[in-house]
Amino acid sequence: MEKWVLRYRFLDIWTTLQQPLLEDALLPMKKPVVWSGRPETFVKRAGFVLMACLAVHDKKGMIGLSSVLPIMVREAADDRNFVKKAVNWALRQIGNATSSLIT
Repeated sequence: MEKWVLRYRFLDIWTTLQQPLLEDALLPMKKPVVWSGRPETFVKRAGFVLMACLAVHDKKGMIGLSSVLPIMVREAADDRNFVKKAVNWALRQIGNATSSLIT
């Protein structure tokens, strides 16, 4: 995973690889949290995209908004468009997953 995240710089290639391969691995939140704190644009983006993808498939509410909200607040000020969009996407998907458990 580390080799992939450093190799692929093009958004469409990375997203295409990341979604089916990495989310099917049922990874814990450790890797997305670590990646979200890295300085590289696409590594940071990958952390948030993976959070969003995992949230979509999180039927048991394992990814709580409260556990990643401080990370999103910390990174929301990042001025890179790819990062901002990924933070927004992760926030929406985790919020959707959390609200569907309540109803």
